[in-house]
Amino acid sequence: MKKNVFLKLTLLFVAVCVICALFAGCDKNPSATATPESTFKSFTEYNLNYKDYVKIGEYKKITITKDISVTEEEIFAEYVKMMDEQEFDGVKTGTVKKGDAVSLAYCGYIDGKKFAGGESKHVALIIGSGTMIPGFEDACIGQKPGVEFDINVTFPENYGQTDLAGKPAVFKSKVNYIFPELSDATAKIATEGEYQTKDALYKFIKDGLKGTREEQWEKNLTRLVVGKVYDNSEIIKYPEGSLEVSMEGVENDYKNQGITDVAAYLGLTQEEYKKQLKAYAEYDMGTRLVRYRIAEIEKITVTDEEIEKYAEDNYAQYKFESAKQFIEYHTKEYVRETLLLEKVDTYLVKNVTIVDTSK
Repeated sequence: MKKNVFLKLTLLFVAVCVICALFAGCDKNPSATATPESTFKSFTEYNLNYKDYVKIGEYKKITITKDISVTEEEIFAEYVKMMDEQEFDGVKTGTVKKGDAVSLAYCGYIDGKKFAGGESKHVALIIGSGTMIPGFEDACIGQKPGVEFDINVTFPENYGQTDLAGKPAVFKSKVNYIFPELSDATAKIATEGEYQTKDALYKFIKDGLKGTREEQWEKNLTRLVVGKVYDNSEIIKYPEGSLEVSMEGVENDYKNQGITDVAAYLGLTQEEYKKQLKAYAEYDMGTRLVRYRIAEIEKITVTDEEIEKYAEDNYAQYKFESAKQFIEYHTKEYVRETLLLEKVDTYLVKNVTIVDTSK
């Protein structure tokens, strides 16, 4: 049983990042549930004195560590995925060792009864990867393909499915086969002949992973820098009602997707969900306040002309009929706030020092 039920939790933060992005995903249908774009009174309309809300920390001498290195284990995992896609019937001799990739079949029981989501006829699993709950992968070591065996484990107390959390389980299991190590022969199988040698496939996988990580690094750089400045600073207080609006925006975004019980969807209790939601809202509004304070100090502003130009350049992209309609829908001050935050982000990134530790 995979422990990655908590992957859904990340959707909470992905969703809120999306709804706070520059006008992305706005629905012009007035019957749609409102999101922060249409409900939040922009900070610029409050005319706040931000030094009363933020004690700003270091923001000009920020150092960010860059590491896009790729491990042997990660390269092997990608190779296993490629072999798995070919429905390759692997090695059926020998015994399973730590680090091996296997095709595993299992069926889970609690108190002698099967439970939902606890069965699979085939899952490609690298032993020692930590993909499964504690004890599951260790029990596969020493097993032989084709021989049935039991895996006795206990689900963690904080497991995402509350009906399974803390309960002992038995998984009736069998290793179908062991994936072979990368070789010239398997390189041909994994790529249907596109790569003829293991060295060529190894390089292809490694370069691909590094390229993907480079792209992710570039996309995440602004978030990393803003987060570092936020950590260096202290939020004295939040504008009245701002946290509530941020939390409401997240919930409304889920409702627009037809999800009414967000906590259940994320596999959380109501208490856990509300705690996570409040933590996000504090970070969301806190990073805004920090950047507004920096704009105040550095005298970074957005003019009406810049707002009008942005609307003129982008209204069609967001499916509006004119720049005027774009501004009327979002409000001039919301556009101003969004562009101002972008300007501050650009300023911060321009002044950051990046230390590349990639191997």
